[in-house]
Amino acid sequence: CQAIEQTLARQEQVMLLLNRRGWAPTLMCSDCGYRHHCSSCSVSMVIHRHNRAVCHWCGLMQSVPNRCPDCGSSALRDAGVGTQQLENLCQERFPQARIGRLDSDTARSTKRLEQILGEVADGTINLLVGTQMLAKGHDLPGVTLVGVICADQGLRIPDPRCSERCFALLTQVAGRAGRALRPGRVIFQTFDPTHPAIQAAVNQDAPGFLEHELVRRQELALPPFHRAVMIRCEHEEQNIAEQTALQLASTTHSNVTVLGPIPAAIERLRGRFRFQVMATSKTAGSLQGWLDQIAAARDV
Repeated sequence: CQAIEQTLARQEQVMLLLNRRGWAPTLMCSDCGYRHHCSSCSVSMVIHRHNRAVCHWCGLMQSVPNRCPDCGSSALRDAGVGTQQLENLCQERFPQARIGRLDSDTARSTKRLEQILGEVADGTINLLVGTQMLAKGHDLPGVTLVGVICADQGLRIPDPRCSERCFALLTQVAGRAGRALRPGRVIFQTFDPTHPAIQAAVNQDAPGFLEHELVRRQELALPPFHRAVMIRCEHEEQNIAEQTALQLASTTHSNVTVLGPIPAAIERLRGRFRFQVMATSKTAGSLQGWLDQIAAARDV
């Protein structure tokens, strides 16, 4: 807060990145722990303004319940913060600021995106809140402070590339600060400050991050040291999707390691259950042979 106040007092501009749109990531019952989930996807409904709960994956929209569907308690609370709520908090904390928000809710068209960025460029907005859309190469000379809220959020995604994506996002958004004559400052808010991706972004150490990531991937037999292929099986019936994935996983081939099946990161999406199988090999030819073997078996 102090850094924002000082920046605004110098007639300079601030960008705050929070990669969660909406008011709050989910609705939670503080009595029984219930979370408000989408009926078609295995994800939480995101709470938006005007008493709306929205699934950002399938588009389902509902009114926010007044009582917990599980225990009947009225102790339903917003869990976490989204860009809408962050914008509101900034309005309360910095009433002198001219605040704008840039996410897929406010910039639904290229024209609206250009309008918001134009208002930052001409000084109409001096505190801009937004999602990763803030990081996309915008040249805004007046921005001298960039803050990232929950900078480690992307590190909790079950994906071997999550560290790379987190480092890229932090590096990109950091580059929005101090692009003119005035020096810039970047602050990361994180619960995992010692993570290699966070440390590399803080120190602007791309070679160091690359070296660490290559060692990790070699130890785990991941690309670029091994070839990899992922097959996802989807079906409205859970047992059919799982059994199909099990059949794929039981297919063996020389020099190919088959992993799984496991549920996908989002196990149910738009009413379809999803299981995935991953295969790795040192050569693309071995993987292609495994795929050809599967295709031949499916054609029988």
